[in-house]
Amino acid sequence: MGLGFRVRVRVRVRVRVRVRVYRVRVRVRVRVRVRVRVRVRVRVRVRVRVRVRVRVRVRVRVRL
Repeated sequence: MGLGFRVRVRVRVRVRVRVRVYRVRVRVRVRVRVRVRVRVRVRVRVRVRVRVRVRVRVRVRVRL
């Protein structure tokens, strides 16, 4: 009885550890996704800036 109980406890502990590791991995993945979204937003902002620069150049040409 004693040995069987110890084995069960060990198995439960292992399962808990696995669950914790899995949760941590999921959180990391979510953070990575958030970072990717932020990068996409930054790219969009850069594109907008490029468009603004093009407009400025056009205005300068018109003035000249």
